[in-house]
Amino acid sequence: MKRIVWESKSKDSFERDWHDFILEYNLHNSRWLNDMFADRYMWVPVFFKDKFWAGMRNT
Repeated sequence: MKRIVWESKSKDSFERDWHDFILEYNLHNSRWLNDMFADRYMWVPVFFKDKFWAGMRNT
């Protein structure tokens, strides 16, 4: 899971790898994981790396 989240190079690769992970571990009924996937645009770096965040900086 860590690799899928932090090392995905594209949105498509993230979604494909996420789907494969869910299938491999039979997690399709996990409400929490389904909710996390629905909100992926807010927490997966590949979905917001091209956005400008005024006032935000790295530590």
